[in-house]
Amino acid sequence: MPDFDALQRVWLMDWFGHVLNYDADRKDLRRQFLTPCEYPDLFMISSWPVQTPSRVMLRRTSSIPQGLPEAQFVEAGKHIVGLQTQGAAGTFLSINPSNEDTHWYAGYLLDWERFIPLTKPMMDAFSIFIDGSFAELKINGKPVSGLTWPDVAHNIGNYFWLGEHKVALSRNLEKLAEIGEIPPGKSVDVLLLSPESDQIKLTVTRSDVPLED
Repeated sequence: MPDFDALQRVWLMDWFGHVLNYDADRKDLRRQFLTPCEYPDLFMISSWPVQTPSRVMLRRTSSIPQGLPEAQFVEAGKHIVGLQTQGAAGTFLSINPSNEDTHWYAGYLLDWERFIPLTKPMMDAFSIFIDGSFAELKINGKPVSGLTWPDVAHNIGNYFWLGEHKVALSRNLEKLAEIGEIPPGKSVDVLLLSPESDQIKLTVTRSDVPLED
């Protein structure tokens, strides 16, 4: 199992499956789709789970992002955080699920203000789910297609689809880390939870294609 207590790079995913990155031209945070085996330039160094409350210390591969407000992580559910500005206003980072924009002016911590910290093995699990060259996926012994995200028009997040099976996101992070660390050529059975707490038996058979760093 991954060493969650060790300091490591951690990325932030929003309620609808986008990850946060830094726009150097606008000096602001932007949402982007997950791309297999690509890790956003914006990350933080943290143990997992992220301790709350704690100062937000975002980093880039070769620099520190500029123009962002001082903020702290606050608890927003199990394995879920909000980013709250320091000072009297105490507003929250929020997304617009219809585009790539974010802003720091939300007065309340609701779904658009919730973020899920992900370690590298968790990110790698999504690469395995998205790109069929990395693994064969079966649920209850039957092949399933790769990952799809819910329609944002329904305004319900924190889950994804594997074929016709609805899989909870923040409730399965340890299992995602386990999947992300399956060696090439190996097969592992994992029990995932749906948002309704139903168990989903997923078999992941890794191909010999390596997950690139």
